[in-house]
Amino acid sequence: MALVDLFNIKKQYDIKLLLDDVDFHLNEGERIAILGQNGCGKSTLMKLITGEEEPSEGRRVVDQSVQIGMMDQQPHFEANLMVREAIENELTELQDAKKEYERVTEALAKDFENSVLLNRHAVVSAYLDHHNAWNLDDKVERVLQEFRLKEYEDRPVITLSGGEQRRVALASLILKKPDILLLDEPTNHLDVYMVEFLEEMLLKEKFTLLIISHDRHFIDTIATRVVEVENQKLVSYQGGYQSYLRQKEERMQSMQKGHENLLRLLK
Repeated sequence: MALVDLFNIKKQYDIKLLLDDVDFHLNEGERIAILGQNGCGKSTLMKLITGEEEPSEGRRVVDQSVQIGMMDQQPHFEANLMVREAIENELTELQDAKKEYERVTEALAKDFENSVLLNRHAVVSAYLDHHNAWNLDDKVERVLQEFRLKEYEDRPVITLSGGEQRRVALASLILKKPDILLLDEPTNHLDVYMVEFLEEMLLKEKFTLLIISHDRHFIDTIATRVVEVENQKLVSYQGGYQSYLRQKEERMQSMQKGHENLLRLLK
């Protein structure tokens, strides 16, 4: 099922054309890596998907119930927020759902045939299942440890370095588990052990994911599809980075043969 559809998208800034009549579809469960030269429109494509940018032409179709989460290159935090608070503040909806589940469960124990309570119990259970939010406290603790933020948990976030603040923002997002997660260079400021933990979380939690990354190993491990922004168009390749290289070489060879055949025909 497609969670995001872009149809006949054109995006232009003054005289600079970035995207020209492109289609893009993100299906549930896909993990797409966006590749392309600097300035080609990778970040713009992400902003079109979130709705932060409007296309010059074309149409964006996203169900209003779909929750999209995007990590900025430079996250911003309130001055008085401690590290643990900053992460937990992003999880209030999930924590509220857990409390409601407990209240409804307790009410059902006294009135187990109440159809309204049964229906609400099923809805809240499905929501918690979807976000895998049953053991949030344990998950917060683990992400603090794995991203080496535990020693800073009671420090104001704004006193941390830029890289540490990005780790706080990333921790919040992967625990929140939006329907679509957009990450721009997520492995910057992560060491090899943190990257392994991030890979584990993204695969285990079955994220629908869109990433911009220059980390070839990360793309190979995570991506189910690669989309390259090339000459204002989008070219899609199945698989990770190595698969993308093979398919692109085959595509270039095919184009070369087509060009040679055309020259022979013209001659």
